[in-house]
Amino acid sequence: MTGDANTFITPLVQAVYTGPQSDAIEADPHADISKVKFHSLLPYVTIREVITGTLTLEATGYDAVAKRIYNVHAHGLAFVPMVIGVALNLRAIDTDTWSYPPLVTGQVPISGTVMIGSTDLSGYGGWYKSKDIQVGANATHVTITDVQPDLFQPPDYVPLTSFTYDLDYRIAITNYALPVVP
Repeated sequence: MTGDANTFITPLVQAVYTGPQSDAIEADPHADISKVKFHSLLPYVTIREVITGTLTLEATGYDAVAKRIYNVHAHGLAFVPMVIGVALNLRAIDTDTWSYPPLVTGQVPISGTVMIGSTDLSGYGGWYKSKDIQVGANATHVTITDVQPDLFQPPDYVPLTSFTYDLDYRIAITNYALPVVP
């Protein structure tokens, strides 16, 4: 702690804030939230559970909008939790080079959509096949979604056959309830 920081601890409330001692801040962190460094009455995001596993992403089975959703873990919560994922063996292009392939494999946070590369050439145009993956949750499960970016041309837009990949993952399930979108 530096200079004018205060620490207030009772069996029920813990608070760390700057400035002179304040009964108001100690009772309610919103009395002057700009001074609060920590207060036990504030709702912090915490990790409830961490799951790890290997998921075989299949080469086929995509739905009409070119995705396949895998339920990887029943979370058992009364809300849809925010989840944080890491691909432990993501195979992708090395960002320090423009050549494709070679591919490198490593750990990558699954933040948004992450592409898995391959050395398999598509029979429909000569490009390398790839998969886009996302981690998320629904009302009952933690999910990994495999989005197929390669589609047949109009009017069908049918997902092309992809490749099979064994994805190693680690996913943290938080106590934070995602908002319900109508």
